Amino acid sequence: MVAGIRFLLRFIKSKRAPLMLIVLMGLFLAGCNTAEPYQPKPGEDISIRGRVLSYEPIAEVSHDWVLKHVPDSIDRRWLRYGVRAYNMTYTTIFEGEPIVTNALVMEPIIDSTVNPLPEREYALYTHGTIFPVAGISDMLAPTGFNWTNASGGEEVLKCGLPIAASGRITLMPDYIGVGKTSYCEYPFIYFPELCFAILDGLQAFKQQMAVQDTMKLLIAGWSQGGGAALSTQYYLQRDYPADYYVRSTSTLAGLFHFSDLTRYVLEDTTGIVPISMLSTWAMYCVNRFGVHRPNDMIFAYEVQDQMTAILSVVGDVWSMFRPIFLKGILDGTDTEWINVAKGNDYYTGWTPTGKVFLHHGTRDMLVPYVNSLDAYEGLRAEGGDITLYSYEGSGHADRLFTFTNQTLLDWEKLDDAQ
Repeated sequence: MVAGIRFLLRFIKSKRAPLMLIVLMGLFLAGCNTAEPYQPKPGEDISIRGRVLSYEPIAEVSHDWVLKHVPDSIDRRWLRYGVRAYNMTYTTIFEGEPIVTNALVMEPIIDSTVNPLPEREYALYTHGTIFPVAGISDMLAPTGFNWTNASGGEEVLKCGLPIAASGRITLMPDYIGVGKTSYCEYPFIYFPELCFAILDGLQAFKQQMAVQDTMKLLIAGWSQGGGAALSTQYYLQRDYPADYYVRSTSTLAGLFHFSDLTRYVLEDTTGIVPISMLSTWAMYCVNRFGVHRPNDMIFAYEVQDQMTAILSVVGDVWSMFRPIFLKGILDGTDTEWINVAKGNDYYTGWTPTGKVFLHHGTRDMLVPYVNSLDAYEGLRAEGGDITLYSYEGSGHADRLFTFTNQTLLDWEKLDDAQ
């Protein structure tokens, strides 16, 4: 999947990509959306956030199945159990309005007479970016994983399933905008909106697991999910301090210093870094969910929705935006936008509980390495227990297996220290 996305990005960026093909592609993608809003059952109230509406079994796979299908690069010592998978339907909000979404829950099948655990352990895994392509995003969302032939979202196999098979009951929420909510626009990297569905998913998860006191939680995520993981910990500590205690958060290539990335994007005159479609999508989402300006005040080409923002046909990053918009960001006079961007920063200004592990390749061209470096320095200065794993010469997706293995090793050490 990553290789396919890379090809798509290079193709769209290339001057060889015909304009008509891009336009037709956009129309095709927009026309394929078959998802519809959830229809409440008679007497069903969806206005209360974090309420479980259903918890339906999807599959039960044996330990042998896990060993066969999880990639060989995942250390087999972590794959201790088979797994039962469930689709949890629950209530949340989107742009302030009630909505119903879904999450994948994986429970390890534990025979207490063979491999007992001292206590139940709970984990949250926040997945990386899924492009909002109707039909395809349904399959790539965690709840769309095909347990019959082990296809779909690669992070289920490479990250979420190994965490569950190691003995942790694992929650993987679908973000709003993918899967069964693909009729909505996707908040992408604007975490103040994206995190509503994650936080409410945790509330529903806690309810379903019948945890009466504080839930001790492990969190992990890659790429967009890395930013979602750390920002989720921030909101849990701020808004739900009695309900959750985050023992550890582990991230790979996460976005934590968005305001700096905004300047990095808009100052770029090379036209190659970062890739334009991600930049325009990110700026569109911040505007859609945080600033709320007419699109033609920001973009130098016609933008009607997230898909037209993604399928930009302008040749380089700096020529995609209105000169007055660029000037306001770069000279600091657009304080409204700058303040919204800073409200999407999580690299400093708070002290994480537990241990935070940051993983990042030094040659990451999608989410610059400085994001994790800033978080390492900023959160340590706040008194946090922060470890930074720097992978010299590695890019954005090169170390996903390393990340999973090291995360499970670090979490094992937490258990041993208790």
